[in-house]
Amino acid sequence: MDCDTKELIALERDVYFGETPWTKSAFLSEIHSPIPHLYLCLLTEEEQIVGFIGSRLIGNDTHITNIAVANLYQNRGIGHLLIDEVKNFAIINDCKTLSLEVRVSNADAQRLYRRLGFVASNIRKNYYTENNEDALDMIKQLEVE
Repeated sequence: MDCDTKELIALERDVYFGETPWTKSAFLSEIHSPIPHLYLCLLTEEEQIVGFIGSRLIGNDTHITNIAVANLYQNRGIGHLLIDEVKNFAIINDCKTLSLEVRVSNADAQRLYRRLGFVASNIRKNYYTENNEDALDMIKQLEVE
């Protein structure tokens, strides 16, 4: 089964307290982009989406554009699994780093990213348009094997 944008938006609503940071057109633009990218959805046996991640290659970096795990499934290693898959995609494509932005208020996500080896590199003022919240740029160096 393929995830469709309605499911992605419904999961966003679950994770972001009724908000939808990404619109249908934003998801479609990302998924159909000519830039090399990877979008993954994790489903239950009943084919219910419990998490997704999006990423794109930009030079020697794989940038995580979006990640979400349903509230009922958080703290079970799903975010870690999704990021590991993107890390593998990055390594296959000879990238040297993984990067992402995270809300400065999202301490839980920041803890996960730090456990996975990401470090803060910069603050982007007023990054999130719906509430002008700042974003923390985080980056992970990939080891050459």
